[in-house]
Amino acid sequence: MIYFFDQDIKSKDYSELLNYALNFCDTLTLRIRNYTKSLDGKKHLWGGEKQFAEWFDKVSDFTQNHFGEFILKIDYDAQYGAEKNGHENKIYTIAFNSESLKKLLVVNSLFGWNSGHTPEDLHLYTNGNCWLETISHEKICYIHDDSEELKALLREMNIKFWDGEDDED
Repeated sequence: MIYFFDQDIKSKDYSELLNYALNFCDTLTLRIRNYTKSLDGKKHLWGGEKQFAEWFDKVSDFTQNHFGEFILKIDYDAQYGAEKNGHENKIYTIAFNSESLKKLLVVNSLFGWNSGHTPEDLHLYTNGNCWLETISHEKICYIHDDSEELKALLREMNIKFWDGEDDED
């Protein structure tokens, strides 16, 4: 596994990484945290409930309109990747292909999927197995791939990563 943090992959490099992943990834997921639906029954809102409900609807509408034909399913769960929180997540599973890749490029960086006006935390999958996992607001990325080809690509992008070896590349 490859791990890096606090180094965003942007613009041309972001496009290049997605095109590399297109060689073997077939689906992606994005999530929207529903701050109005707490799983423990407590209120966890930092602002008004109406404000968060409007934001949730706005981001849901964007996702539905932007990825519409590529959406394979929508799930609701507190678990998303390695992260479990106290809120329900609306999780979009989306076909990953050359056309949906173009839709991903509306955001210009790997960690650009970070709430605001878009869903967050891009994940890419190969046959149901997670290949790339981001926690965008923390600027953390895990890539479940130890290939030398991927390591070389990340080095070309000047990404310093940890791959389980003693030293950071």
